[in-house]
Amino acid sequence: MLPVAFRNHAGLRDMLLTGSSDSLLAAIALVVQFSLIILTYGSGAPGGLLVPTLVLGAALGYLVGATQESLLGMSAATTYAHVGMAAFFSAVSKLTSLKIRQLCWRQRAEAILLG
Repeated sequence: MLPVAFRNHAGLRDMLLTGSSDSLLAAIALVVQFSLIILTYGSGAPGGLLVPTLVLGAALGYLVGATQESLLGMSAATTYAHVGMAAFFSAVSKLTSLKIRQLCWRQRAEAILLG
């Protein structure tokens, strides 16, 4: 029913972070991951919230960046995907901004750190 990329969270996250996906896949990833997080958390089953929220943040950030690209002509979808992933990660794990900067640095998003 869903594309093969949805079977692997790391592969889906990498597709969104490198820009090798399109806006439709990012929108589907956002809706599907959000629904699965609600079902997993609501059922009480041990599934974790960390990894799915990374994909959710990357998908939302990619959609914001793709929208900006279509409206303003500025190509920054992958940068927004990194920022979205870091924002969702910090919200779930309650990390400080220093840890967010380390995460962005490790993901090689130097443009985020310079701004």
